[in-house]
Amino acid sequence: SRGLGVVYKRQNLQSTISFKVADELGAKVTYGMPQPGEFIFEPWPSVMKAAPVRLLAELYNLKKIAPNTHMYFSTTNDAAVNGFPGNCMRIIDVLPYSSSVIKRFARRWPKASVTARNFGVAADAVSRKLGVRDGGDVRVFAVSDAQNQRYLIVAS
Repeated sequence: SRGLGVVYKRQNLQSTISFKVADELGAKVTYGMPQPGEFIFEPWPSVMKAAPVRLLAELYNLKKIAPNTHMYFSTTNDAAVNGFPGNCMRIIDVLPYSSSVIKRFARRWPKASVTARNFGVAADAVSRKLGVRDGGDVRVFAVSDAQNQRYLIVAS
């Protein structure tokens, strides 16, 4: 198997993740849905292009939301402190993507940055449907879990 790698910068530091395809294929991953109070990790685009999606979970002792939803979570932010190549945020709420939640969403969070991962609907369409304006201190991740159920993860 050939070797792959990615160089990324974090707070003016440069790091490298080098791996072999066999490392990625053999990585052990646990899937699940995060809970409020836990931490969600979003890899940087340069890391996602190299595609060590399973290996990231193993290297940083994180769980993934689903095989094709490349978002990670943990009960601790130790992985962020130890150099996870991406952003780390605390989860405020995890909500089902249902009509009752959609109707009330903008009352609680009128401003939010929306990101869609393996959701089947673009982020701007989700934002319009929720009735939120872009901005504020809240990030909303529209995701699908391993059973293809849709959720909104609100983080800060």
